[in-house]
Formats: sequence, C-alpha cells, structure tokens
Amino acid sequence: MRFGTITVSVDGPLGIYADGFARMLAGRGYRPRSIEGQLRLLGYLSSWMHVRGLDVGDVTLEVAQRFVEARRAAGYREFVSVRPGMAPILDHLRQVGAVAPAALATPARPEPAVLGAYGAYLIQERGLATSTIANYLSVARLFVAACASEGVTLGDVGAGQVSEFVLARCRLCRSGGALGDLVVGMRSFLRYLHLAGVTQTALAGVVPTATHPLSGSPRPVSPGQAAALLGRCDRRTASGRRDFAMLTLMLRMGLRVAEVTALRLEDFDWRQGEVRACQVFCVSSAFGFS
Repeated sequence: MRFGTITVSVDGPLGIYADGFARMLAGRGYRPRSIEGQLRLLGYLSSWMHVRGLDVGDVTLEVAQRFVEARRAAGYREFVSVRPGMAPILDHLRQVGAVAPAALATPARPEPAVLGAYGAYLIQERGLATSTIANYLSVARLFVAACASEGVTLGDVGAGQVSEFVLARCRLCRSGGALGDLVVGMRSFLRYLHLAGVTQTALAGVVPTATHPLSGSPRPVSPGQAAALLGRCDRRTASGRRDFAMLTLMLRMGLRVAEVTALRLEDFDWRQGEVRACQVFCVSSAFGFS
C-alpha cells in the first residue's frame, strides 16, 4: 500500500485494513516514521496469520500474545508486547468491526483480590508495622504488574519469572537497604502465595540473594591494573596530564577522590617534597624520588 510518501507491503488477511489504519494513525497525530512502523507491524502480523491459516475473525488477545512471543523468539526488540505495542492495531480492528470487542476484552484477573488478601494477612496474621506492610505490598504490586505484562498468571509463576524479576529490579536499586527490602518482600509474598494455594510450588527459596555492587571493602588495584590505568592518560594534553597527576596521587599515596580534588597549589611544598592533605605525606619516599 502507499500512504503519502510511505510505501509498505501488507499482504494476507489484514491487507484490506491497511489504508484505513494509516488514516486513523495520521488523524491521531502519528508522525510518518511512526505510521510506517505500525504499518510494517500490521504487515508482519498479517503474514504470520496467513502462514497459520488465520483470518481476521480469529484475532484475539491470545493470538496477539502468540504473535509477540514469536517476535521475541525471533530476536525483535520493538513491538514485543500486546500492550502498548499492538494497541493501535487491535483498537482499529475493533473500531471498524473486524474483530468483536469481546475477543479483545481483557479477562478479569484475580491479582487485585490476592493483593488485598495478602495485605490482610500481613496485618492480621503477621502483625507487622505499617511501614513494613507498605514496603511488602509495594514489592508485591511490582511483581504482579511484571507478570501481567508478560501474560503470566500468578498460578503459573515459576522460578524463571522470580529470578528475572528480582535481578531486573536489583539493577534499579541504589542502596543495600533497597535491595534488602526487595528480597525480603519477594520472599514474604511468595511464601504467602504458596500458603494460600495460589502457587503449587514453594518459590521463596529461589529468590536470589542480592548483594549491592558497592557493598563491602574495596578491592586493591594490582600493579598491572594501575599501570594500565595510568597508561590510558594522554599526557600530551592538559586534561591527560591532570588525570595522570590525580591518579598518581590516589595510587601512590592512597588519597581518596575527595582529598585529591580538595588539594590546592599551596598544599604542595615543593622544596620539602611534601603535600598536605589531612596529614603530611613525604613525596620523595612515596614517588621514589632521591
């Protein structure tokens, strides 16, 4: 089909809806590049349906989910979710009457009821503090939302979903305390799901132990790493000479970044070979000068 300067081939059972779909997107203010992307997605869906012998009347949320799963499996990174990825296509097919509204209706999910029951359990059975309950429920809501976005019900949750969720959230945590809240909250929610009979398998034990990357004592830099680091400084430039000097102070004298950046010219006693940073260091011995 051709729409303005856009030319996209849409074969298969959805081809007859391409022109109207493009006009609908333009009417909603979509830019040409976005319209082209949506039309290509419509073409992929139409071809995928044609190969499987599906007609437009067979389009349901389940079919859409199978399609985006096939895209993910093929390595695509765009339009790999039903909502919001395929929302414009599904909305258009419903509006023109090609697909019955009931076929695209989101089924009622028991998760809100589960969250309510979980909250009551934390209050009545566990007797936890209000702040702790709020943290636990926050983690539970995030996990429920992540499952819903993947089309996975809580009853079908497995170890893979749990590990993937925890590791993904760990990357967003900025402190050890936040990581601890996440892990403890997940274990509590998963124990409840098993206790309530929502999951058949006890999954609390599969929650990985999260260790913040900045926790613990810093590891020393080896001589080889130090040499490589200094070698990266281009001493032909002013910034390279500055970086070399700062790194040398940190590596040779054990100064911290804040201590190095706080140094002023008057802190250096060139005649005595000393630099003053909280305490007096002997430059001659530290740098091997005679």
